[in-house]
Amino acid sequence: MSNVIKDGVLIDNNVFVKNYDKKKRSIVIPSSVTEISDRAFMENSSLLQHIELSSNLKGIGKYAFASCKRLKEIGLPKSLTEIGVGAFKWCKSLNSINIPSSMKVVEADTFYGCFSLKEVMLSFGITKIGDSAFYYCTSLKKIVIPESVTEIGSFAFAWCKKLEEVTIPKSVKIIGKRIFVGCNKLKVINVYKGSNISLRELIEQFDVDPLKTTINIVDD
Repeated sequence: MSNVIKDGVLIDNNVFVKNYDKKKRSIVIPSSVTEISDRAFMENSSLLQHIELSSNLKGIGKYAFASCKRLKEIGLPKSLTEIGVGAFKWCKSLNSINIPSSMKVVEADTFYGCFSLKEVMLSFGITKIGDSAFYYCTSLKKIVIPESVTEIGSFAFAWCKKLEEVTIPKSVKIIGKRIFVGCNKLKVINVYKGSNISLRELIEQFDVDPLKTTINIVDD
């Protein structure tokens, strides 16, 4: 399929290029689509609330859904292998996300400013959580990082003001700066033995208040 503009969208050679219909509230992307371009929905989708992605989708471009402020739900298919930087940035109504095991990296700023995001499922297979990936997700209360993750970027969970509990597996070897800065309600951090994180790092580098936060060192 090439250069077809139908129902207000442009699809070019199995790539969803652009949504031109500003009034759309719901979109179903056909199974022929394998990629969504950078900024495909960024400028013209302020009313979009629901989207059904192609079951054959492999990639979502940079800032593809950024500032879709009314987008409440989106199911990521098991075929998906790449989500670009800032793909869901400022999706203020998005309430849950399940990142499939086919994904290896949660890129920088992917869910930055998703104020309503309460549930995040990170599947085993993900190896890296990028800088500011969940920055300012102010409704997120709990996050379990799978044992496949080896790297967590700087400010990954910064200013998640309702975050109460975090589990860090022993697989994590690389830690960025100030991951939990601004997480004022963080009560418990579970750290598995073998992880490359010291108590000093947790207290000093991550801006964790030892008077408010209990750090549990967990055996296998």
